[in-house]
Amino acid sequence: LRLALGSMADWWPFWPCRGALSNIKKLRGSVQELITKRRKQILQKEKEKERESEEKKGSPETGTSTGQVKNSTSDLITLMLQARDPETGEEMSDSLVIDEALLMIVASQQTTSSLLTWTCFFLCKHPEIQGRLYTDLKTR
Repeated sequence: LRLALGSMADWWPFWPCRGALSNIKKLRGSVQELITKRRKQILQKEKEKERESEEKKGSPETGTSTGQVKNSTSDLITLMLQARDPETGEEMSDSLVIDEALLMIVASQQTTSSLLTWTCFFLCKHPEIQGRLYTDLKTR
């Protein structure tokens, strides 16, 4: 909505837009909180890794370093926060991570709803397959 309306979105008098903008701000705020939490976890893992490497200074190193912190959490937000531009080495900004995360949410919802719609359509077109599916689901 903001992309479509640009700066008009801040003063748009149409009341449903104000509610939509308020909800967008809440959603972006929730994703920002998640980003902050993940950044803290990544920093904590980096500090633990530094401590371990200081303790092992005298011993030969085993394995190779990839430059990324291994994290037990491998969700989309963490992966985006650890990503680096191959040319500049810069990390993604919080605003870009928020935009990409929200895009994934919308895209996955759209894809899932489209898949379910077409599945129902084709099951209605082919009642013999619908019957086999029903029988299979009922026996499980």
